[in-house]
Amino acid sequence: MRLTIVCPHCNARGVARAMEKESSVAWKIDFQCDDVTCGHTYRTRLLITLGRPLPARAAIDAARAA
Repeated sequence: MRLTIVCPHCNARGVARAMEKESSVAWKIDFQCDDVTCGHTYRTRLLITLGRPLPARAAIDAARAA
């Protein structure tokens, strides 16, 4: 599985090329546009935030829906 996100420059697919862990809940991720005529590179930050726990049944239903 590849981590992808839309290129902010041309709206093509951007592919994750490098990840740097900042902490147990934060990463810096470097992306590169898959369109060779664009080739834009950009950095994103992924931050995990804790939410409210789901009831057991809702968690199973959510996993099946995904």
